[in-house]
Amino acid sequence: MGFVCSKGMEGFLVPIMEYRTGHKVRRIGQSVEEVQRYIDYTDVFFFEWLNQENCSLINKVDFKGKMVVVRLHRYEVLTQTIREVNWDKVDLLILVSENVREDFDRRIPHVLQFQDIEIVPNGVDLEVFVPMKKKPGFNIGFSSSHSLVKQPTVAFFILKELLEKYDTRYVINWAETYTIENMKELNLAAMKGIGIESNVRLCGVVEDMNQWYSQQNVLLHTSIIEGHCVTILECMSKQLPMVVFPHKGSEVHIPKQHMFYSISQAVDMVHRYAQSTEDYSYLREFIIKKGYTLKDQAEHIYNAIEERFNRR
Repeated sequence: MGFVCSKGMEGFLVPIMEYRTGHKVRRIGQSVEEVQRYIDYTDVFFFEWLNQENCSLINKVDFKGKMVVVRLHRYEVLTQTIREVNWDKVDLLILVSENVREDFDRRIPHVLQFQDIEIVPNGVDLEVFVPMKKKPGFNIGFSSSHSLVKQPTVAFFILKELLEKYDTRYVINWAETYTIENMKELNLAAMKGIGIESNVRLCGVVEDMNQWYSQQNVLLHTSIIEGHCVTILECMSKQLPMVVFPHKGSEVHIPKQHMFYSISQAVDMVHRYAQSTEDYSYLREFIIKKGYTLKDQAEHIYNAIEERFNRR
């Protein structure tokens, strides 16, 4: 199996690559020449994300009948790549949730009528993201890019009211998944305009998220759209309570008591969970019961590929 992924976007892919030791797997660079170099030695090409680079590669490369798998997350559905890629060259499309399938079908319904699709939810490594001891405190974890769809300004207003209503010690610790410079500038300006810039810590790209979660007292998640959010899965595996904006599909993937429907409700929830010392083991039990673990995810992916490969 050859895995093709843009540099810096392989975070979700690496655990899956490393899961099956029985397969010979390799990471293949994102160029036509690199892919073609491995054509004779590769049975399955696995493209992680359907971004512009992978779309171009799929369209240009002659795979000589080798199996092509694409795993599509969420943001790609909102881009032109799903219209530009040659779907006739894709043997299996893996989607991370049913709500992603619905959005895909709404944009280009003719594709899914003929495409072989497997819904495989994301999963978290339970051995890495181990339960933490919940302590009261004022650290609010916030993990996202600076994209507008992540709605960081909603988090800013929640923090503003927390400082005014409950305690001036509350701080948002922002783990920045990646940076869009002009968006970051706008967010910095928004922090200053609202008057909370001294209560927001920019953590950059965090290498050890397991340790980072352990330093938080609650997680705040305000994204307006998600496929199947890995941050929330990791948080639940850690048994760290979270307060989540009700994005599409959240009612399936998240216990309802952790979703907010107004700023004032979010403020009270963040304060209550941050100061709580309760047992949140039900969060970890929730993802295990749902099958949102790395084991479930990786086995599902490899079994789906093997089943199609053996039918060829």
